[in-house]
Amino acid sequence: MNAKAVSNRYARIGISLLLAICALALIAGVPTILANADCNHPPDFAASENCFAAQFPCPYSYLGVNGTPDYHKALSLCTANNSGEFVALMYLNGEGTPRDPNKAEAALRVWKQKNRGQFKGRQAATIEKAIKRCERAGPKNCPRMDYCKDLGEATLDLEICDARDQLSAEANLSRTIDRIRSTLAAADRAEFDRIVANFKAYQDQEAGRAYEAVGNGMERGLAGTAQAAFVRDHFLNLIGQTIEARKLQPATNATYEAVSRQADWEFSRNLRHFSAARQDLKDPETKDLSDGDRSNIGDYERSARESQLQWIKFRDSSADLASSLYRDHDSKFDPALSMKAAIAKLRIAELRYNPIGPESN
Repeated sequence: MNAKAVSNRYARIGISLLLAICALALIAGVPTILANADCNHPPDFAASENCFAAQFPCPYSYLGVNGTPDYHKALSLCTANNSGEFVALMYLNGEGTPRDPNKAEAALRVWKQKNRGQFKGRQAATIEKAIKRCERAGPKNCPRMDYCKDLGEATLDLEICDARDQLSAEANLSRTIDRIRSTLAAADRAEFDRIVANFKAYQDQEAGRAYEAVGNGMERGLAGTAQAAFVRDHFLNLIGQTIEARKLQPATNATYEAVSRQADWEFSRNLRHFSAARQDLKDPETKDLSDGDRSNIGDYERSARESQLQWIKFRDSSADLASSLYRDHDSKFDPALSMKAAIAKLRIAELRYNPIGPESN
């Protein structure tokens, strides 16, 4: 996610909590946005997701956000910061410690006592039911509970779980990129590397654009990651079909011009739609927008235009590689133009996509 969106996302947790998390994480050796200078300017979407999740050392270690779960470290971290839902879960599942329903129940009681003002009752009720099932079935037959599927309920829970899933998907993207790169001639690898770099910049800007488009602050992070995932899926399919399988669909000049005009229209429509939607926020007395609302419109327009520029770089570098890869095809087949047409079609879908709701019409 772009730097401004990441900064805003960090701000949601509050400075006092951030300082507490930072102190705990430094002791435990977990990277945080203050302990890791790279997180001030994450280089790409994957780094942004890791920086965000690393602010929360307990779930970061337990879920294995950037790799394999470390249950022993998680048990220590979660106990230290009174994340009772995780402590109870680990005793219940036998993760980082022998399975013990009694200790799970005790951890749950402590959690309730220390968090009376902000206690998540549904989570506790779910764990309590699981403890009773475990006691009836016996420790060897306790079904494992999954935090993200069975207990995660708040937006922050969903964002951290989503970060884990996104980083797993990004790792798969890296493996695919490496595999395809290894099949290319040396002369084409540099061009392919440029495509990848331009795509990652575009993906990051798209995440930022979706983040800025959402008015509800609690949903912004989810919107950004969903948009980044959407464009990543398109990219994986694109390079698999057009670069690895060499099945680029030929396009005529007329076809390219039509989809290019449509992509430009969708971009302009997107800007108009965002600005028009904010007009409903005008003060009924002054008939004017607040400074904050005007600022939001400006932020979104800047983010959208930066994303459009990055997309153009990605499109054009892809066209350059296509010219090289398909140089031996029929002269009537223009690979550069055909690649641009394929990417413009994807751009239309990406501009129409609403990451926290149905696609717009």
